[in-house]
Amino acid sequence: MPQQAVTRNRRWSPTVSDNRWLFAAFLLTMTVSAALLFLPLVASAESTVVGTPMEAGQQAGTVETTDRESLLEVADWDAAALLLIPVAVAAAPLVTPRRARRPMAIASASVLGISVILGAASVGLFYLPSAILLVVGAIRQRA
Repeated sequence: MPQQAVTRNRRWSPTVSDNRWLFAAFLLTMTVSAALLFLPLVASAESTVVGTPMEAGQQAGTVETTDRESLLEVADWDAAALLLIPVAVAAAPLVTPRRARRPMAIASASVLGISVILGAASVGLFYLPSAILLVVGAIRQRA
Protein backbone atom coordinates (compact mmCIF):
# COMPACT_ATOMS: atom_id res chain seq x y z
CA MET A 1 0.00 0.00 0.00
CA PRO A 2 2.63 2.63 0.87
CA GLN A 3 4.37 1.94 -2.42
CA GLN A 4 1.28 3.00 -4.40
CA ALA A 5 1.10 6.30 -2.54
CA VAL A 6 4.75 6.98 -3.31
CA THR A 7 4.21 6.16 -6.99
CA ARG A 8 1.18 8.42 -7.20
CA ASN A 9 3.00 11.34 -5.57
CA ARG A 10 6.12 10.77 -7.65
CA ARG A 11 4.14 10.99 -10.85
CA TRP A 12 3.29 14.64 -10.24
CA SER A 13 6.43 15.76 -8.47
CA PRO A 14 9.10 17.38 -10.60
CA THR A 15 12.49 15.77 -10.55
CA VAL A 16 15.57 17.88 -10.16
CA SER A 17 17.39 16.43 -13.15
CA ASP A 18 14.48 17.06 -15.52
CA ASN A 19 13.83 20.61 -14.44
CA ARG A 20 17.22 22.12 -13.67
CA TRP A 21 17.53 23.76 -17.10
CA LEU A 22 14.00 25.14 -16.91
CA PHE A 23 14.60 26.38 -13.37
CA ALA A 24 17.87 28.01 -14.45
CA ALA A 25 16.03 29.75 -17.31
CA PHE A 26 13.41 31.00 -14.86
CA LEU A 27 16.00 32.32 -12.41
CA LEU A 28 17.98 33.99 -15.17
CA THR A 29 14.85 35.60 -16.59
CA MET A 30 13.91 36.94 -13.16
CA THR A 31 17.42 38.30 -12.66
CA VAL A 32 17.47 40.00 -16.07
CA SER A 33 14.05 41.56 -15.48
CA ALA A 34 15.07 42.86 -12.05
CA ALA A 35 18.33 44.24 -13.44
CA LEU A 36 16.53 45.99 -16.30
CA LEU A 37 14.05 47.46 -13.86
CA PHE A 38 16.40 48.73 -11.15
CA LEU A 39 19.79 49.42 -12.78
CA PRO A 40 20.37 52.92 -14.19
CA LEU A 41 20.33 52.05 -17.89
CA VAL A 42 18.30 54.94 -19.34
CA ALA A 43 20.48 57.91 -20.29
CA SER A 44 19.20 61.43 -20.72
CA ALA A 45 21.14 64.50 -21.85
CA GLU A 46 20.35 68.17 -21.47
CA SER A 47 22.22 71.21 -22.74
CA THR A 48 21.72 74.76 -21.59
CA VAL A 49 23.02 77.95 -23.19
CA VAL A 50 24.82 80.15 -20.67
CA GLY A 51 25.35 83.83 -21.41
CA THR A 52 24.85 85.68 -24.68
CA PRO A 53 27.41 87.32 -26.94
CA MET A 54 25.72 90.67 -26.37
CA GLU A 55 26.58 90.83 -22.68
CA ALA A 56 29.83 92.62 -21.94
CA GLY A 57 32.59 90.51 -20.49
CA GLN A 58 30.76 87.20 -20.87
CA GLN A 59 31.16 84.61 -23.50
CA ALA A 60 28.39 82.42 -24.79
CA GLY A 61 28.67 78.74 -24.01
CA THR A 62 26.67 75.61 -23.43
CA VAL A 63 26.51 73.43 -20.39
CA GLU A 64 25.76 69.80 -21.05
CA THR A 65 24.54 67.49 -18.33
CA THR A 66 23.92 63.78 -18.62
CA ASP A 67 21.94 61.69 -16.22
CA ARG A 68 21.21 58.00 -15.89
CA GLU A 69 17.95 56.71 -14.47
CA SER A 70 16.45 53.31 -13.95
CA LEU A 71 13.51 52.09 -16.00
CA LEU A 72 11.42 52.21 -12.84
CA GLU A 73 12.16 55.94 -12.42
CA VAL A 74 11.37 56.68 -16.06
CA ALA A 75 8.27 54.53 -16.66
CA ASP A 76 7.01 53.83 -13.11
CA TRP A 77 5.48 50.42 -12.45
CA ASP A 78 4.19 50.05 -16.01
CA ALA A 79 7.65 48.83 -16.96
CA ALA A 80 7.55 46.25 -14.17
CA ALA A 81 4.33 44.81 -15.57
CA LEU A 82 5.90 44.47 -19.02
CA LEU A 83 9.07 42.89 -17.62
CA LEU A 84 6.98 40.27 -15.81
CA ILE A 85 5.79 38.82 -19.13
CA PRO A 86 9.10 37.02 -19.91
CA VAL A 87 9.20 35.79 -16.29
CA ALA A 88 5.73 34.29 -16.66
CA VAL A 89 6.71 32.68 -19.96
CA ALA A 90 9.80 31.12 -18.37
CA ALA A 91 7.80 29.95 -15.34
CA ALA A 92 5.07 28.27 -17.37
CA PRO A 93 6.87 24.92 -17.91
CA LEU A 94 7.67 24.68 -14.20
CA VAL A 95 4.03 24.89 -13.10
CA THR A 96 2.53 22.56 -15.69
CA PRO A 97 1.93 18.86 -14.97
CA ARG A 98 4.78 16.55 -15.85
CA ARG A 99 3.10 14.97 -18.87
CA ALA A 100 2.58 18.39 -20.48
CA ARG A 101 5.90 19.90 -19.44
CA ARG A 102 7.81 19.18 -22.65
CA PRO A 103 5.21 20.75 -25.00
CA MET A 104 4.95 23.73 -22.65
CA ALA A 105 8.75 24.09 -22.58
CA ILE A 106 8.83 24.04 -26.38
CA ALA A 107 6.06 26.66 -26.53
CA SER A 108 7.78 28.84 -23.93
CA ALA A 109 11.11 28.62 -25.74
CA SER A 110 9.38 29.58 -28.98
CA VAL A 111 7.54 32.54 -27.45
CA LEU A 112 10.64 33.85 -25.67
CA GLY A 113 12.76 33.30 -28.78
CA ILE A 114 10.34 35.28 -30.94
CA SER A 115 10.27 38.01 -28.27
CA VAL A 116 14.07 38.16 -28.33
CA ILE A 117 14.02 38.67 -32.11
CA LEU A 118 11.21 41.23 -32.07
CA GLY A 119 12.65 43.15 -29.12
CA ALA A 120 16.27 43.03 -30.28
CA ALA A 121 16.38 46.80 -30.71
CA SER A 122 15.51 47.40 -27.05
CA VAL A 123 15.69 44.78 -24.29
CA GLY A 124 15.16 41.60 -26.30
CA LEU A 125 18.78 40.51 -26.49
CA PHE A 126 19.07 40.54 -22.70
CA TYR A 127 16.71 37.54 -22.69
CA LEU A 128 18.67 35.52 -25.28
CA PRO A 129 20.48 33.36 -22.66
CA SER A 130 17.13 32.57 -21.04
CA ALA A 131 15.70 31.51 -24.39
CA ILE A 132 18.71 29.26 -24.97
CA LEU A 133 18.28 27.66 -21.54
CA LEU A 134 14.59 27.05 -22.29
CA VAL A 135 15.52 25.34 -25.57
CA VAL A 136 18.03 23.12 -23.76
CA GLY A 137 15.42 22.40 -21.07
CA ALA A 138 12.83 21.46 -23.69
CA ILE A 139 15.29 19.11 -25.41
CA ARG A 140 16.33 17.50 -22.11
CA GLN A 141 12.75 16.85 -20.95
CA ARG A 142 11.62 13.26 -21.03
CA ALA A 143 8.86 12.56 -23.50
